[in-house]
Amino acid sequence: MIIFICIILFIFNINFNTFLIEDFKYYNGEYVVYTNECYLDYLQDVNITSNYLGQVYKTSISNYNKVLLNVKALSSETIILTNIDIEKVLNETNAKIIEKVCVMEGLTLYNCYSPKYKKYVLSNNQKINIQIAISNNAVNIGYPVLIDY
Repeated sequence: MIIFICIILFIFNINFNTFLIEDFKYYNGEYVVYTNECYLDYLQDVNITSNYLGQVYKTSISNYNKVLLNVKALSSETIILTNIDIEKVLNETNAKIIEKVCVMEGLTLYNCYSPKYKKYVLSNNQKINIQIAISNNAVNIGYPVLIDY
């Protein structure tokens, strides 16, 4: 039975630990990852900043594999794009808007949930695992929440 399940997962390429980047890897933009461990000092073409809580890795989306192959204990992802609208992001992530917050003029935050992704946080007793911030010039997409870097 276990072998059968493994074969089914392989055939259909089901990944229960899906990364947000998988839905946006063919877009042009930036990829930011937060991990609560500090163990890398250098990765080519990756900006690494450290603090007492962990490390933030920032690179172009085209370099996302360098980060995923070298970073353990990934806690949060953020993707920064331009020229994309909220409907396209919701489509790519299979997410539904739970809450819309107008933070200030020119900045709107959407708290969303997608069954596609495993991690989530609770906000007002609702599951949230995708945050989308839309400003005048960029769309930031965070899983399970946006990274403040």
